[in-house]
Amino acid sequence: MKDKRSYKVFTIAFCLLISVIALVMTFLPERKDPKVIVETAAAWKESQTETKLHEEETQRETRESTEDGYAEPVPELYQENGEASTIYFTNTDELDDGHTLPLDAQTRMVEATQRYLDDQGIGAGEIRIQSITKETDSAELECRIIESSQTLMIHYDLIGAAFSFEIREGNADE
Repeated sequence: MKDKRSYKVFTIAFCLLISVIALVMTFLPERKDPKVIVETAAAWKESQTETKLHEEETQRETRESTEDGYAEPVPELYQENGEASTIYFTNTDELDDGHTLPLDAQTRMVEATQRYLDDQGIGAGEIRIQSITKETDSAELECRIIESSQTLMIHYDLIGAAFSFEIREGNADE
């Protein structure tokens, strides 16, 4: 009888020991071949060197492409239909405060202006905001088209949430 009881205790102890070992093994990190680790480190070092060389080459090309070493960033603006916008607004400090135009109107302004200028056959890039006039139900922006001698008047109806445009000859600051 004693042998049966000893046999059961031994079997249970052995099963517990195997379970504990299996549990510990699941939490231990997987051992890797040292050769693989060395190859991975070498590949990482090589990729870092290539990245650094690529960055230096890009900086050198940028410096060489401009006379004074300063390259003006080209904005990458996209309209809702996926086409790239060719215009961008500068001097937008007063507009950025959020009190002149609602945020959704600001996001639609570039697309609506691009569409209007395309319809008028005016190729523009930078549009500089000269002045902003806000009334209770509308806002008006007087903008200078840098590439031409024209002034763009943008009128936004705050109630109807609609833009209207007008082109005037002569820059706003002339």
